Amino acid sequence: MSKGLSWKTSVVVLIGAVGITAGGAAMAATGVADLSSAVQQRLLSKADKACSIQSMTCGQTKTGAIDSSDCFIQSGIYADFWQFPGVAGQHVVIDATSANMDTFLVLLDNVPTARASDDDSGPGTDSHLEFDLDFTEPWTIAVSNILPFDFGNYSVSLVCTGGSAGSCVPDADTLCLNNGRFKVEAKYTTAQVPSGTANVVKLTDETGYLWFFNQNNVESVVKVLNACGVNNRYWVFAAGLTNQGVDITVTDTLHPTAAKHYLNPLNTTFVTKTDTDAFATCP
Repeated sequence: MSKGLSWKTSVVVLIGAVGITAGGAAMAATGVADLSSAVQQRLLSKADKACSIQSMTCGQTKTGAIDSSDCFIQSGIYADFWQFPGVAGQHVVIDATSANMDTFLVLLDNVPTARASDDDSGPGTDSHLEFDLDFTEPWTIAVSNILPFDFGNYSVSLVCTGGSAGSCVPDADTLCLNNGRFKVEAKYTTAQVPSGTANVVKLTDETGYLWFFNQNNVESVVKVLNACGVNNRYWVFAAGLTNQGVDITVTDTLHPTAAKHYLNPLNTTFVTKTDTDAFATCP
């Protein structure tokens, strides 16, 4: 067996990749079911912090470096792991690029089972992978070197189209934030109006504002941030330009029982909410 065939086989076996081509011959992975469990154990191993999982979301590009301080896979082969909240029906496009390393990509479901992999479908020795997700659950991207001890910096990007995160459907009084996962709704109270529904306007994927009587009169701004990589939480910030009564409800539509209420009493200047412990539902 050639040297080139040997190192590609090692990655196929230990990460659970399928359909790798080496030396012009297609390689079929064996023992993927058993090896998926072994990889999961490596990721869950609290004794090896190098195998920890980092977080990313659709539309993001992350940077990293592969070296001997990362998660050990096989002699000279190391990996980083990036987890994102996937939604059934989404089409994901994943690219790993490096100026000084031959990259390798594996996409794993939550079992984890390797569902797709790629070596050199991108430009040069870069990796490019496309896949249609069939489960709403956390999915994991493994980025590694494929040549033993071939270390270097890399960037990995994730683009998602289609699907619908949870049950958030945007309308005049519903904001869908953070990749459409978090539903934001609000009620207001005034001296003349016992209960009204706030109108919403989306500003960015993470931020929107509320208005009550006139769309030019902003009453409150709400932001939902992915801080899974900071304290394993989603954060909610809310600020107000009002002294009316406001009841803001934020719901994680992937976990419908996870909802938070942020209240401002009538005739009280709105106090900024900085809830950095809002949702323990990462990724």
